[in-house]
Amino acid sequence: MFATGYASMVTTAEKILGADAVQGIEDVWGIDEDTGEIRGMWKKAGDKNLYFMGGNLALVRWFSRSLALGIAASEGALL
Repeated sequence: MFATGYASMVTTAEKILGADAVQGIEDVWGIDEDTGEIRGMWKKAGDKNLYFMGGNLALVRWFSRSLALGIAASEGALL
């Protein structure tokens, strides 16, 4: 887990993980035109095992359980 501050999450992830890790990942936040969902927030970002999560403390506390259950289901091949 990284507290990324006020810069773009993808830019900060690139600095930490390298350019290959974030290649092909859309910007975080904003609305995906195809699905109407918030891009890369509280779900898998792209086709890699990279997840972004953000917001204030209340949102992070609330959605961290759902994200953790989603990751556990994905890793356990339940999805």
